[in-house]
Formats: sequence, C-alpha cells, structure tokens
Amino acid sequence: MHSDPATANAACTSCALRDSPVCAALLNQSTSLQTRKAPPVRRSFGGADARETIYFQDEASEDAFILCVGWAARFAQFPDGRRQTLSLILPGDPFSARLFFTPALHSSVRALTPVRFNRVSRSDLKQALAASPELLEALFKASTMESDASDALLSDLGQCTSEERLARLVLRIRDRYASRHVVRESGFPFPLRHQDIADIAGLTTVHVSRVLKTFRLAGLMEISGGALTIKDMKGLERVAHRK
Repeated sequence: MHSDPATANAACTSCALRDSPVCAALLNQSTSLQTRKAPPVRRSFGGADARETIYFQDEASEDAFILCVGWAARFAQFPDGRRQTLSLILPGDPFSARLFFTPALHSSVRALTPVRFNRVSRSDLKQALAASPELLEALFKASTMESDASDALLSDLGQCTSEERLARLVLRIRDRYASRHVVRESGFPFPLRHQDIADIAGLTTVHVSRVLKTFRLAGLMEISGGALTIKDMKGLERVAHRK
C-alpha cells in the first residue's frame, strides 16, 4: 500500500538527500503535475536489516525503489553461492533505473547495512512523465549514470590489477559522496566488509585484506569505525591511474 502523496512529500522534504536528481524531481513534480492536471506519484516507505535480500531476481514489482538510508548492493548469484556485485546503491540512488520502466530485474538487491527505502508507483510514474519533462530528465540521468558505472566496473574487472581495482573503487565511492556534500576531513561512510569488497572487485577476501593493508602501510588511506579517510589523495590517484 502506498502512502498519501502529501505524507510522503513531508517525509522527503526533511531528508538531507532531497536534492539528489530523482528525489528532487519527485518532490518538485507534485506542484507541476497539479498545474498540468496529472495525478501525483504515489510513494511509500519500507526497511530491511543488514544482509537481508530486499529484491529477488526476476521478481515482478509494481514499484521502483530509491534508497533513503544505508547501503545496498545489486548482485548476480551463481548456483554455487558465489556473488558478483553489479552496483553499489548509496542513499539517494535507485535500486536500478530499469525498474522505473520495467517490472523486473535479472539481478537481486540486498541490504549491506540496515536500510530504509522509498517505493514509487511505476504506473503513476508513467503518467507523470508525459506531464513532467523535469522528471523524465531526472530518470534519464539516473539511467545514464547507472550505465556509466557498469562500464567502469567492467573495465576494472577486465583490465586492472587488484591494487588498481580497489583504488578506483574507493575513489568512485568518494566522488559519489562528494557530490552529496558528505565528504569531510574525517572521511566518508564506508561500511563495506572485506567480503563485500571482494564481491565487487572479483577478488578473494584474503587478497582484499592484503591490498588494504598495503594501502594503509603506504599511508594512502585508513578504514576505521565504518569510515574511510584518504590520507594521500594524489598517491591513491596514481595507483588508480586516474591522473
């Protein structure tokens, strides 16, 4: 069941991520759609515990999902239990832009930490798109960003060493948080376990542990208390071959 649009708007208006592209468009579209005599997009909220699967592969859903709080991951599951993470989902991100337009994904989504998310009615979205160019632009931007992230991950897995993969992963997460104005001198949130990193980078947990220790001893970065602090940005960028 979806919440009353006014109730959902009130909750989103107080959110620190209300200016992220999709969230801002959903908030702003209410006024514009009333002017154009189109119905508002219904939304509701849900939550999950850490390590809980939120969405199962090929599960039909009438809603798209946007993460509000916590971290999640979209992944492919192999018959022997192995996982390949396809994308990290941070606060303000949709689970996948595909769910704005199609009822199912060929991948699953699980919470990496306790999470809270927003369910958005797809049928309402389709009606709203005709009346709200701003919303269409936001969904297109989300789809483009998801495609770019997939290309970057594929390039890393195909061509990069383990050190390069982890350096590039850390810098991409840092960039995403910087765009949300969350990065401070004390670092940025980084609740990933070694297994989570291994699932993203296509490495073993032993290898991940070894590389992270190398980075720490080299004074490049430090992970402590669920936060990551980059100590030597230029050095980490050299490892990642970003500059």
